Amino acid sequence: QELSFGPWAAALAEHEAQAGAESLGFGTGGGSVPSTPAASSRRVPLERLLSSRFEIRFVPRSFELQSFTDAARQVRLVGTARLAGGQAELGTQGAGSSGASQMAMLWLNSKLRLSQSFQHAFSFQVHPPPPPGATALVPGALPEFGCRFALCFQPHWAPGDIQKWRHAMEKTRDGGSDRSGAGAAGSGHGAYWTALGECLALEVEYCVLPHRASVAPVAEVSLSLLLCHPGLAGESGDSSAPSPAVQRLASASLKTPAPPKMIHLVRLWHDAEHKQLQVFFGADAVAPACTAELDLGATMSLELGCAHAGFSLLPLDYQHRFVGANTAFEEEVPYSSRDRPVSIVSWRHSPRSSAKAAADGSGRLETEDAASSSSAWFASLGLSYKVPWPLPLVITQNCLERYNRLFRLLLAFRHAHLELQHVELPRKDLLAWALRSELSFFVSQVLSYFQQDVIEASHKRLLDAVEHSSSFDDVVGAHEDFLATLTTHCFLKAPELHNELMAALRITSVFVQSAAIGAAGQEVSLGRRNMDLRRLQGEFVATVKSVLRMMASMNRQGHGMHTHLSQLLLRLDYNGYFSGEVET
Repeated sequence: QELSFGPWAAALAEHEAQAGAESLGFGTGGGSVPSTPAASSRRVPLERLLSSRFEIRFVPRSFELQSFTDAARQVRLVGTARLAGGQAELGTQGAGSSGASQMAMLWLNSKLRLSQSFQHAFSFQVHPPPPPGATALVPGALPEFGCRFALCFQPHWAPGDIQKWRHAMEKTRDGGSDRSGAGAAGSGHGAYWTALGECLALEVEYCVLPHRASVAPVAEVSLSLLLCHPGLAGESGDSSAPSPAVQRLASASLKTPAPPKMIHLVRLWHDAEHKQLQVFFGADAVAPACTAELDLGATMSLELGCAHAGFSLLPLDYQHRFVGANTAFEEEVPYSSRDRPVSIVSWRHSPRSSAKAAADGSGRLETEDAASSSSAWFASLGLSYKVPWPLPLVITQNCLERYNRLFRLLLAFRHAHLELQHVELPRKDLLAWALRSELSFFVSQVLSYFQQDVIEASHKRLLDAVEHSSSFDDVVGAHEDFLATLTTHCFLKAPELHNELMAALRITSVFVQSAAIGAAGQEVSLGRRNMDLRRLQGEFVATVKSVLRMMASMNRQGHGMHTHLSQLLLRLDYNGYFSGEVET
């Protein structure tokens, strides 16, 4: 009753009707879908509607921009940001009293994976003001100057959408009565990173203190880890305020020498196991300047653990509306003559295993991704699914991440299988043909086991369980059992066996590449080629023996496996071809 006539069924019917109308080019606020034969013949099948919700995305595990000379395709510039001299400059040095104009942002075009441990680093350089009009005999005091910017991580705004939003703000400003310059764009906070909604930011405030020209300058640096979230507005007691509330997670202040054209390095480390964020300032910094206890996966609504990363410029005089604070707040703060442009000199991001995982080798997720295929880019592919309500109650973000692990595993085996089918070998090269047959046999048998013995059989049981379910909890439980069966029987919960399977795929990749070299006509002596092939064959046989040994041990001990594992063992080592001694 609950599934057939309750809110669950009504929501599903509503979403299906809306999807069908949109697929025919009709909006939701107007006419109805015509029932003519021509219209019904244009109806999109349900399978196509469901498949249109899937997207394959490339999320790089790491990137490194030592300079921005060739980075035009990797980043998106918003506002007064520009690429110049191999650096990304935020703000402009225009005429007038303002040292930087109102909006400048720099965003990476692709998302980054934040749910796992990572290390993020960037270096920056502050542009000093023009020299004062003092003579050498009467040196004048140099005024205070600096900059303020934030490294931002946010899951919702694509860089292209931010650029469109900026153009819309400019039209609003030009059409209004307020044309007073920097900071006066409709809503004053709209030019800052806080207007992006849900966002984690590392703010850097860098101020060079007033000094005489003959004295080495010193800068005061303030580092703040800030969290902006729509739910924080209610905590401050003023949810109607236009500017989002900000929570300070950690902060630190320090002083550092600030000679002209000095480049400073900032590092951000995330430990997913201990749920910590650490900020380091300076290339030689060993101890963190500040540390925040934060579970990124639970705090932010990351899509498959990923978010956009970028930089945003702010005025030095801008004050956030902090949660629970009763201090005065100004929405529109113009840039002053103290504000100077800042250049991002370098920028990089890379995964980082926790100390415990590095010590005992228990970093299963990082190890799995690093060996998820014979090619590194497989680990960067992800399958995204736009889950319509109320399916998010069943297919959660954690479920999507588990589906992605399975997707990368199947993709790696399918890719190896196709590569072996299309490899070109000389007819008289019997050793290469024998090795190809062994590799193709192993890959095809394991892939058949995954697709038929595990996925197809489990999917049939899932459909039967959903069809005979009587409550929503029964559906959730059936799906959890289905997903647990897939991850267990596809060896995703057995990291040692999983790594050995990936090692076999890497051997396959090396074999295909060596065959491609021979097909390209590159000169390789026959003796050396045979030696390389025998070495690959020896490594492959040793890997298969290790796989069979682990599978036989798991089969004897139970470990939640089913009878299909025995059939896989029999097919892989029929007549003891590889081992001759493993008992199945």
